[in-house]
Amino acid sequence: MSDAAAATRENPVPVPVIVALGFAGSRRLLAWDSPLDDAARAAFMHALEDDLRARLASLPAELGLSAAHVTCGVSQVAIGADTLFTRACAALALPQRVFLPQSRDEYLTGHEADGTQDFDPTQRAEAERLLSSPHVIEERVVSDA
Repeated sequence: MSDAAAATRENPVPVPVIVALGFAGSRRLLAWDSPLDDAARAAFMHALEDDLRARLASLPAELGLSAAHVTCGVSQVAIGADTLFTRACAALALPQRVFLPQSRDEYLTGHEADGTQDFDPTQRAEAERLLSSPHVIEERVVSDA
């Protein structure tokens, strides 16, 4: 091995490498007819978000990533698990790319087949807040890409 090759191996130049953490979750994390009251539902969601945040925080060590690796979340921001993922990314200051199937306004005001809104007013406000968070480094309409 040449001296230059040995020096490079001993002192590698860190080149940033993006590691995309893709996420797709369920809209309904609990059945509509779940026997849990509002407080128990909120506690369940909080515990699930805490677990997700801990899992995301542990991934770099589990995967053996170095300081040159930059993890980046990739998801939508649908109600349910996607929202929990986006909250976890925000809490960890983990950069996130959000891919939407249509423009933000159309997406957040969309309706299900039965005519009910996809996002109720509280969920829409939260999605707007999360999409405006500094950790969201890209918001893209995939049909335009």
